[in-house]
Amino acid sequence: MACSIAGVTFGEFISHLCWVTVLAIVVGWLILIRPIKLPSAQKISETAAEIRHERNGLLLALLPVAAVFMVVVFFKLNASVATGAVVVVWVFVLAAVGRRVGVGKIFLGAFDWKMTLNICCILYFIQVLSVTEVLGEIVAAFQASPLPVPVIIACVSLIIGILTGMSQGHVAIVMPIVAAMGTGDLNLAGVAMAFGVAGQMLTPTHVCLIVTVDYFKADLLKTLKPVLLGEILLLTVFSVYTYLTW
Repeated sequence: MACSIAGVTFGEFISHLCWVTVLAIVVGWLILIRPIKLPSAQKISETAAEIRHERNGLLLALLPVAAVFMVVVFFKLNASVATGAVVVVWVFVLAAVGRRVGVGKIFLGAFDWKMTLNICCILYFIQVLSVTEVLGEIVAAFQASPLPVPVIIACVSLIIGILTGMSQGHVAIVMPIVAAMGTGDLNLAGVAMAFGVAGQMLTPTHVCLIVTVDYFKADLLKTLKPVLLGEILLLTVFSVYTYLTW
């Protein structure tokens, strides 16, 4: 949805921001994973056949995702077409290795009516902004501001991410402004996405965070402290790199 609204291709957008994913993994590992001290657990004995079965299952689960990524990024194929093609091929691959699955179960299981409804609502919201000319007024106000456009987009994205706690809400509100200010601008779309996602990670309205905190019986504020530190480091590096390469 973000790529469609901002007027950038899916493959280009992934290529533009893929280094941020690597950075996020590194920062998360240093701040969140390394400090964890787990008690030594009793070793569970597994047969070679069980280990091989689990390893093959993990490989079969990851390869389709990697295949879609490669096809979209390197062959510039539409994301929907690439996903559909990989799914069709993988039905035969799974059948060949003795892990046959029902085609109907794959497609019906992937259909999420709530997500479909959210997409329709996002498109309707964007149309309302355009027809009422509110979007034009917002863009004109931003352009008249003494602050640089990327700074405005970053601040708005962070705030909207914190307020909504969900990617659909952030995309619906911020990406139309990005498109109106610079359709096809990868840098501007990247700023909106990076800061919007950071806002979603730092808010109690983020459902994933609430469910996780409740499951582990953790303290919300104490949980947010290392996440906040990680996001500060991530956004600082991202902002410096984007500024130098704009």
